[in-house]
Amino acid sequence: MTIIHRVGRTIEIRSTTALGIPAPDIGSAVQVCRVKWPTREDIDSPTDTPGVVCYPSAEYNANKLLEQWGVDQHWSILIGGVVVED
Repeated sequence: MTIIHRVGRTIEIRSTTALGIPAPDIGSAVQVCRVKWPTREDIDSPTDTPGVVCYPSAEYNANKLLEQWGVDQHWSILIGGVVVED
């Protein structure tokens, strides 16, 4: 999961179960969602991207969606990512 914050707007990029592959396993799908900070409660319904976790398409597709939403990552703050360990 990655959180991107800009004044008045917080976006969460996260994995989700898809095609029987559970999140955050390799091959699961990527979702992008506007969330409230700091609760991370969804504001809108999450948007599934055609990106797949651990594939180059994941970053590309998430960035294209953010561009459509008017989010310029160069002027945003990357709050951090979460690593899930067994």
